[in-house]
Amino acid sequence: MSALPTGTEYSNQEGSGEIIAAILAALAAGEHSKAKELAIGGAEQYPDHGDLVRFATILNPPRASRASSPPDPSVLNNQDWITKHTEQFVGCWVALQNGELVASAETARELKQKTGGRKGLFVTKVA
Repeated sequence: MSALPTGTEYSNQEGSGEIIAAILAALAAGEHSKAKELAIGGAEQYPDHGDLVRFATILNPPRASRASSPPDPSVLNNQDWITKHTEQFVGCWVALQNGELVASAETARELKQKTGGRKGLFVTKVA
C-alpha cells in the first residue's frame, strides 16, 4: 500500500480532484485523521469548492465549549422557590423571576394572560 500524501504535497497542484481522491483513499484505509487533514487543507486551498468544503465540515465538526460566564443565580432561586412552595401550588402553573412569584394560574393560557407575555420568566406547572 502506498503512503498517503499530506495536504502540503497538494499545495503546488492545480486540481482539487487529487485531493478528493486522497481523502476517499484515506477514509477507505481507515485513516480518518489523515482524511480530516487533507479535507481541511483542501478547503483552505479551494474555499469555493463545494465538495472539499463539505468534506472539511463533516470531518472537522465544531466542538462544544464551556461558556465562560458565571452561572445564572436566578435558576437556583427559582428551584428553591418551587421546593418551598410545591404543596401550596401543586397542579398550578407558575411564573417566577429570580425566585419570586410573578403569577399563578390554573392553565398555561391563563398564566400567559396574567403575565402579558412578559419575557424572562421561568414558567412551569408544579407537580
